[in-house]
Amino acid sequence: TIDSAAPRLDLLNGSAVGSNGGTSRHSLEAVGGIFYNGLGTRVNADWRSRTEVLLDPLSGVPSDEDLFFSDLFTMDVRLFADLGRRRGLVRKYPFLNGVRASVVVSNVFNERQQVVNGAGETPTAFQPDLLDPDGRVIGIEIRKIFL
Repeated sequence: TIDSAAPRLDLLNGSAVGSNGGTSRHSLEAVGGIFYNGLGTRVNADWRSRTEVLLDPLSGVPSDEDLFFSDLFTMDVRLFADLGRRRGLVRKYPFLNGVRASVVVSNVFNERQQVVNGAGETPTAFQPDLLDPDGRVIGIEIRKIFL
């Protein structure tokens, strides 16, 4: 309850305050990584359970304007090499001292949330390419620390 004159919002049962659906009842986040001798990887994974936004959440009467958001699982992976820790490489190419090279893949499985209304159609504003225009992104990063 925000105010005594305002309607009651139940974010777990059909009410919403943002544009990404209601509040997920369940979510998981996992982060892990490994690093050895200048080489490493880092993995982030997130999962959110499905949500719904109901036209009239208090009445319980279904409507074609109700929105149903699918669950969503995303995973990001980063592989990196601290080239400055590779002594033989730095002796041969001294400018590599303080350089880190990374390959980053965001949303590895190119997952996108699906949204349908009560009639089973996807409203124009909730097309997957509009909600997440990037999808999977693969990038290369080079960082140099000047000592």
